[in-house]
Amino acid sequence: MGASGLMGVFYTFSEWVMRLLIINLLWITFNIPIVYLVINLIAVENINELFMVAMTIAALLPFVFFPATSALFAVTR
Repeated sequence: MGASGLMGVFYTFSEWVMRLLIINLLWITFNIPIVYLVINLIAVENINELFMVAMTIAALLPFVFFPATSALFAVTR
């Protein structure tokens, strides 16, 4: 039950903004491991640590990042 006039437009706009905000917060929540590892790339001290963190990110991408992004696009569509 939406209002009519200017308040109806505002209500519809705020409803869409809220839906997109919640979807994006869920996407960020599910991608926290990737974000944490990318931030850890800044603190590496040698090339071996860099290689291990990069390989861990590469191993997690197909299981964390890509499904979360696919779900985000599917829900938004």
